[in-house]
Amino acid sequence: KTLVALAVKLPELLGPFLADRSCDRNLTIKDREIVFSAIATACLQLSGHEDVAQSGSKQTLQSGVAEIAAQILGTAEAENATSKSAGGGALGSGTVVRRSRRLDLLVKPSAASGSQPSSHVQSMQRKYASIVGPAFFFPLIAQYGKSDMTSSFSDIRGDASQLERYINTLAVMLYTSGSATHQITMNREFWDLAKLVRRIPSNSRNVGQSPPVLDALLFGIDVILSPERALSTPTLAREFRNDIADTLHWINSLIEQGLLGQSAMAHAARIVSRLQEIQGEVYRRMTSSDFDQYTSIL
Repeated sequence: KTLVALAVKLPELLGPFLADRSCDRNLTIKDREIVFSAIATACLQLSGHEDVAQSGSKQTLQSGVAEIAAQILGTAEAENATSKSAGGGALGSGTVVRRSRRLDLLVKPSAASGSQPSSHVQSMQRKYASIVGPAFFFPLIAQYGKSDMTSSFSDIRGDASQLERYINTLAVMLYTSGSATHQITMNREFWDLAKLVRRIPSNSRNVGQSPPVLDALLFGIDVILSPERALSTPTLAREFRNDIADTLHWINSLIEQGLLGQSAMAHAARIVSRLQEIQGEVYRRMTSSDFDQYTSIL
């Protein structure tokens, strides 16, 4: 709680510091989990989601906090928290919920009741949109490049549970980024990270093929492509034109190999549908005045 409070109060100072500490080999696994959770929860608060939860009942707020922690601490904890959450109860017994949907359920109840963010929250959201990249996202994603045993950083690439938490934290930042100043670059860097994780050697305890890690990667890509918070279809087509076919092939391969759990399958279905929609938009625009702009996509 102290780390979260400090990060909310001094995000431009504490964000890079926490990112730098998150992969410090001197931290225990538990300490690293606390750091990742603190970063994600601070981002949720700074983006206004915590304020939305507080407009509901005390029980809703407690469920929301459990849900936030579950998103960071891993799949098993997430399933347990979802089954107990106020939003999760509306889904019905046994319903599989992708991670981005769990976050949607956390923040939407008060929106449905017609409540509007206060002027203070709106001001905080505007500031957060301008700093989420340099204060939180870029310092944390840079840790992947530093993560090797030749430095003072532990190799998160050799531990599936730690890599999952790391990727989930980045994905939560993407979820909260909204109209962030650096949104395109953030999305690009996460997509590039996904390709790096896919190339982790199979002899590294098969971390890159670990179901929880795959779920986290698909969670982040799902958020990038989500119509509710994504860039426009033409922008997505332009920025990720070299990744659409590759990602479709990758997901089909994962499905054929039976590597995806139920939550990951829910993300994969949304990603495939969205990428096919983007491809359809590309073909439609080829018959319009934008022919030259979209020719390179094919």
